[in-house]
Amino acid sequence: MLASVPASAVSSTIKAASKLAAGQAVGVVTAKVAALTDGVVKAMFMTKIKSVLAVGLVVGLALGGIGLGVGLSTNPAAVAQAETPKEAPVKKDNPTPTVVTKQGEKPLHFVEKPDMKPQFAWLYHKVEGEVTEEEIKVASKGFIAEICLPGNIRFRDFIDPRYLKKHGLTDRDIAYEILDHQGLNNYHMADDLRTVLFQVDSKGGGKELIIMRWVVFEGRLYISPENAPDPKTGIFKPWILRTKLIETKQSPQPVPNDKQPEKPPHIVEKPDMKGRMVSGLPSGATEDGAVVVKSFFAKMLTYPDIRFREFFDPRYLKKHGLTDRDIAFEIADHQGIASLHVADDNLTVLVTLDVKGGGREAFVMRCVVYEGHIYISPEKAPDPKTGIFKPWILRKKVN
Repeated sequence: MLASVPASAVSSTIKAASKLAAGQAVGVVTAKVAALTDGVVKAMFMTKIKSVLAVGLVVGLALGGIGLGVGLSTNPAAVAQAETPKEAPVKKDNPTPTVVTKQGEKPLHFVEKPDMKPQFAWLYHKVEGEVTEEEIKVASKGFIAEICLPGNIRFRDFIDPRYLKKHGLTDRDIAYEILDHQGLNNYHMADDLRTVLFQVDSKGGGKELIIMRWVVFEGRLYISPENAPDPKTGIFKPWILRTKLIETKQSPQPVPNDKQPEKPPHIVEKPDMKGRMVSGLPSGATEDGAVVVKSFFAKMLTYPDIRFREFFDPRYLKKHGLTDRDIAFEIADHQGIASLHVADDNLTVLVTLDVKGGGREAFVMRCVVYEGHIYISPEKAPDPKTGIFKPWILRKKVN
């Protein structure tokens, strides 16, 4: 049986089997990634999947032949020939970065050397002129899909070079936190075309919400981390916020209504409106945006307790001619705040609300500091037909 299989083929297939057992081959998990992504990312993996399946078939046939030869032969020389040869040392030009999983000391992360050579070249983060939503989507999906596969691409190429330079990482090893997820559930682009909200299925069960920020620098898209690497571990976070999504109890879904409302739920507030109480907004710029956002959604249910005009960046109101005119802003018809999380920049806030129709919605709010005060900073201009603007930069159902 072995006579039909060249010695070189046996040796190569044994090596392949050893690598698969050791978890060094990435083709199997690449199939998972192909399921997570489409378009550009999916096409990048198709050739690799085919090659891995072919290797698996040859490995099975070759190992089956070896076992058969050993079982039938009574010649000691033949048995010696059928024994698995010792694997020759493998030259590790590109060792796969270590994935640290020990709890209590370090989070799950990659360590990537500056001369690491990837299996795939990532070329899709170049932009010309104004960045488009599609360009952000391709880059975002590629990053989330590949972050659980060390060695496929250079993640250093995703990170803003100014961040790496600032922290002395340009020509040194970088260590960054990663996700161990089962799949990308969905993702949503904020109005600023820079902030992306991801919802992923965690391996341990449940879902996680992740917010990432992109920047354009010298004609390329980069992820812009906020916090410096941890001084003890040297690990930094690519995202500005990561939190578990609290599941809601199964609730009846609202009855679909084919008739779309002409206007979303909103409040119209006159410039001379007097609230029943003082807004109590923080005046110190050291405060984070959580105070403003929490008060905004809480008081939304008791209007006109306070003047909402005081929540909004005066520069936004002036830009759109609303300083001394009525303002109309969209509101959420909710039953209460389920969770509230502040991102690493202290100005991006993720709020989840239990909506009255059932289910849960996520809101991403952007705050700014201006003249010693913190304000909510809307992104888009008021709707030209209704005059209503959105206080948030993103609103999506998550449960």
